[in-house]
Amino acid sequence: MAGTGYEPAGEASRWAATHHCGSGVTFCGHMPNSEVLKILETDAQLLLHPAKEETFCMVALEAMAFGIPVVAGENSGF
Repeated sequence: MAGTGYEPAGEASRWAATHHCGSGVTFCGHMPNSEVLKILETDAQLLLHPAKEETFCMVALEAMAFGIPVVAGENSGF
């Protein structure tokens, strides 16, 4: 997981550990778009986009362009 709050010892990582659901999840934190694209192209099996609201989600479109399934919130701009 990438972005603010998704650092290795960040809020999401701690929540996942507490709820025993972080196995197989990599918490990367903030990273440049070019790094996210490298991960999408080489390692990603799924894009989880947990934003509550976003008007235009470029990273979801980029993931779809690589053929990666996307899971997003009901109000995340799709």
